[in-house]
Amino acid sequence: MRTAILLAALLALAGCDRAVETAKQEVDNAVAQGTRAAIDEMKAQASAVIADSGLDASAVVAQAKEHGEKLKQGARKLVGEDWRRLDTLVGQYPRDIGLFTEVSPIMPELKALLGDKLDTFRANMGTQAPLKQGGVLYVTGNKPHQGGVDAAYLLIDSKAKRLEVGLVENGKLTVYASPGEPLTKPKDVQTFISNVGSV
Repeated sequence: MRTAILLAALLALAGCDRAVETAKQEVDNAVAQGTRAAIDEMKAQASAVIADSGLDASAVVAQAKEHGEKLKQGARKLVGEDWRRLDTLVGQYPRDIGLFTEVSPIMPELKALLGDKLDTFRANMGTQAPLKQGGVLYVTGNKPHQGGVDAAYLLIDSKAKRLEVGLVENGKLTVYASPGEPLTKPKDVQTFISNVGSV
């Protein structure tokens, strides 16, 4: 009798497992179908915006592909922990070389310095100057249409593997720096700092 009850319970559990697996598969299918539909809708909206703006859609796609290729090439140059590679990238834009992405050798230190302010820093580098050399590597930028109010600078000592970030939020500058002596600020960065809040 016990065996019959145990067997019946096992069969019931097996039926539940099949029902759960079937339900899971249906949910996965629905999610996949919904995702495809959302992507198709976004493509249609993007195409409509491009068409309404009078832009050539094929030219926009070509530019996007070209930018993607530049980013891949720049990211290949950055991959690894060798900060000295950055010295060879002076004159290139951070967005084109992936300087603020996970492949960048400075990313672990940048994350450690900024923590939850990393996204703000990236936004404040939306309009950016190319990477420059002036005793240290440096780049300045600002949030689009927010120069002087929401902006940032980054100093990189590629030899000592140290950073300094100046983050301007609502016209107020906060400095985040690696431990040790302050990094020497190039003239452009000194000018940047003196202009904070004067706009």
